Amino acid sequence: MFREDQIPKWLRELESFVGIKSAFIIEGNINDIYPRFVRKNGEININGFVSLNHILYSSFVSNNPDVSYDMLYCDPINGFYNPVVATNLGPLILEFSQGKSYCSSNVTDTRQQCYKAKDFVSMSELIKNAITSNRLQTENKKPVAIVMNFASRYLSTPNQLSEEEISMFLNLLYGSLNAARINRLRNVLILVVDKINDLPTWFYFNNPNVKTISIPHPDKHVRQIFIHDEY
Repeated sequence: MFREDQIPKWLRELESFVGIKSAFIIEGNINDIYPRFVRKNGEININGFVSLNHILYSSFVSNNPDVSYDMLYCDPINGFYNPVVATNLGPLILEFSQGKSYCSSNVTDTRQQCYKAKDFVSMSELIKNAITSNRLQTENKKPVAIVMNFASRYLSTPNQLSEEEISMFLNLLYGSLNAARINRLRNVLILVVDKINDLPTWFYFNNPNVKTISIPHPDKHVRQIFIHDEY
């Protein structure tokens, strides 16, 4: 059993701002595996070591009964997908496309779905639609969280953006500034980057809706847990 102060600071920060901030930038040690802390019956325990995708899924879907999001992940290779659980993404893509042909599907079955956007601007427009949508026409009315993996790779250099790159990040900025609230929780965009300087400064500078979280390398305590399987 673990104490609250033994949960890594970056993870506590993430959980504290879920539903409050409409954009997260996660940087640093993003490609590691991390202890998945689970709270149950007043106790805190670790349920294995998992990827950042799984940590984000736990934080926005399964850890807290008062927090439940529809999750979409995307990256430059796969397009939109869900690497954590088998889920039918078709209805979400259709809803956020708003009648436009943003994506083509690569669907072998509902468990292995990828929806590739025509280009990065189309991807960002769909993300903007998702983040700003109040989803009043859906039955469950869940908020939506979109994770952009490899976000550093969507542009060549943050200081000399092409017209396409400017359009893409303007869509993302607009989404973060106009995120809808559903059941008191805000829709959210999560950018996973090597370092925050990989993004254009104007996206996050003086943007009160953005929370930057830096993941450090594991400390001695976490290393000992991993080595000795103390969970």
